[in-house]
Amino acid sequence: MSMHSPRKYRVQFERMMRWYHRFEERDSIAFMKLPSQFNEVDFFLHALDDILAFFLNCYSLKDWIKNDETIDQEVRDNVEKYINEAECMRICADICNGSKHLKRNQGQLREKGFLDFTASFGVSTNEGPIEIAVNGFGLMDTDKVNDLNYRRFIDSLSAKDSSRDKVIQVRAFAETESGSSDAFYVAMDCVEFWTLFVEGFIEK
Repeated sequence: MSMHSPRKYRVQFERMMRWYHRFEERDSIAFMKLPSQFNEVDFFLHALDDILAFFLNCYSLKDWIKNDETIDQEVRDNVEKYINEAECMRICADICNGSKHLKRNQGQLREKGFLDFTASFGVSTNEGPIEIAVNGFGLMDTDKVNDLNYRRFIDSLSAKDSSRDKVIQVRAFAETESGSSDAFYVAMDCVEFWTLFVEGFIEK
């Protein structure tokens, strides 16, 4: 294999970074001039998809490294060990495990204190803010969803024009026995982990 052969893992690394930037956009509070028929629940579900997609692509990078023959065999053999030593990557692995299978396989938990992946969605309405909680990797509070849909309908009837100002916030959390961790900060740590791993072992 030529030492100048392109590193195949870079395809997945760059894909992970694109999903990270999508997550970064979703994590910030959004002040929007929205059409009256804008569906906030659909917006939230797409945001949740983006967040989970980051973790799935982040964890999959290890398989690209293990299967990239342009990388030294010792590095490929040891990538799992380094993942197991990093709390953020253990949490990432458990989020992936739960999102793929609905329930977490206890025998495959990397972070032994991992409990759940949760999210919350806040949106302003004419009657005041409303927050929808999500747990079980996407199971939503349907009563709150129905309440939001009703408020959206009422707001659309009372709107003076075809658009309205909205405040939308999407947050996600990794729940462990030691407490709740903001999923975006976990994602930041995961990106830092892979950046240092690449610089220290692959592209050194």
